[in-house]
Amino acid sequence: YLRFYMNFFITIILIICLQSVAIAQSPAQCDSLIRKGVVLLGEKKHNASLENLNKAFVMAKENRWHDQSFLALNNIGANYYALLNYGEALHYYLDAYQIAISNLDHEHEMIVLNNIAILYMSDKEYPKAAEYGERALSLATNTENIKRMGLYAVNLGLIYNKLGDFEKADHYFKMVDKLAIIDSNILFINEVGKTENAYLAGEYNRASELALLLLAEAEEKKQFDVVSHLYLLLSQVHFQQQQYTEALTFGRQSVVFSPDLESKIAAFNQLVTIHHANESYKNALSMKDSVVRYTDSLHHIKNGKYFESNKLSFEIKKYQQDAANSTFQLQQERKFHYSLLGALGAVFLAVGLGFRNSHLKNRQKKETAERERAQALLELKQKESERLLLEKQILEKAAQQQQERSNLKHEIEIKNRKLSSKALYVAERNHIIQNILHGISSETSSSSSPTVKKELKKLNNLIKSDESWEDFAHHFEAVNQGFLDQLKSKHPSLNSNDLRFISYLYMNLSQKEIATILNISPDACRKRKERIAKKIGLKEGTELHDYLYSI
Repeated sequence: YLRFYMNFFITIILIICLQSVAIAQSPAQCDSLIRKGVVLLGEKKHNASLENLNKAFVMAKENRWHDQSFLALNNIGANYYALLNYGEALHYYLDAYQIAISNLDHEHEMIVLNNIAILYMSDKEYPKAAEYGERALSLATNTENIKRMGLYAVNLGLIYNKLGDFEKADHYFKMVDKLAIIDSNILFINEVGKTENAYLAGEYNRASELALLLLAEAEEKKQFDVVSHLYLLLSQVHFQQQQYTEALTFGRQSVVFSPDLESKIAAFNQLVTIHHANESYKNALSMKDSVVRYTDSLHHIKNGKYFESNKLSFEIKKYQQDAANSTFQLQQERKFHYSLLGALGAVFLAVGLGFRNSHLKNRQKKETAERERAQALLELKQKESERLLLEKQILEKAAQQQQERSNLKHEIEIKNRKLSSKALYVAERNHIIQNILHGISSETSSSSSPTVKKELKKLNNLIKSDESWEDFAHHFEAVNQGFLDQLKSKHPSLNSNDLRFISYLYMNLSQKEIATILNISPDACRKRKERIAKKIGLKEGTELHDYLYSI
């Protein structure tokens, strides 16, 4: 915490004792330092660039100029990226990202996210590159920044090409085509990415056609890295088609136009592959020697840049230390003023400690809240899973019960049909027997015989026993359990004849069939139905049959 206290007291001194210096600093001066640092970065004068950018950052930090702090940190990271010190570059990019999300807008956030994606892509950590690239594209989409949407979509397409996911890469390249982008460079790189994508998808003829079309434009723009890449791609296409002569020609052209060692190494590796496939082992060995030589040179350059990067990092820290020493010397020279302002300093210190404690407490509260939120989300997910499982079980049980009810209803309908068939059969038989009895009775000579009288009595008894309501009701209740009991409970005014009529109606018998069973006319059957409906108290327009099925 010594550094915290020292910075706190330095701030007091600068505010109270050096007000004139503070007034002299302005955002315009800070912007000028940043612009100079960016120009020097383009000229690859990293030492001078970092010196200007570091001065700008110190000034911006002291004055809480968040925009300038972001730009300084982002360009310091770009310097280290150019020096191949990806770890130090990522450190400054993340500091810039923190300022962007805390104090600035999505425009700044998406810029640094894209830089991080490019850094990871250069470091061949393609999954992480894709993660940050997609976050940058999402922000660009939300802000409807068409140009940045196109740029980030192209970068994502190139990243997914490296990952071998050519379908997802194609999605992003097509996204660029759909955007109204006027930046010719973005559109050109998008076409290069689509060419590589066609090769990865195995569309060799299309890849070859696209590459040849783009070569002339790349050479005209003097983009030799793209020219070398396209020649390498053409060599790979012809190699896959076993056209080794053409593959060698394009591979050698890739070597000629390679602007850096990494491109040369890739081109020579391709030549090694072609010579080996062509069984030209001597040439393959010669190309392999070139690969080893250029790889050693690349490592030497990387080590040199890494050393230079560390040296610059040391010099920056030395500059910061010198600034701290100058401040300390100024403190010593103005010791008399400090004694006069001691009380005020104590107040500031108490406030600073209060802010610090408050910050720590808020951070602890935030961490606790995050943990509780994560736990709550986990519990919510578990409850949701349990709820879904319970719903599934309930639905399965309901479906099973529905099936059982359906089966039971079907069984009841079958039994009711059997009952109705039996009732119709008995009614028809009784009708026949009555006709027989009536015919015999009309013959006085036959009916006076004792034997005939005895048989007629048997037939009459048979009719009487089959018309027994109790026997029918017993079978009906066995099939339609509780129906008659509920009906009698709700409507005690119904008599046995009404219940018998209702039973036949419940079994879906027609009025004609019911009239036959009850040995009455269809008109009498209709009137009985109306009378029963009035007894029950049905509203006008309500069908008796529908009401019975609702019980």
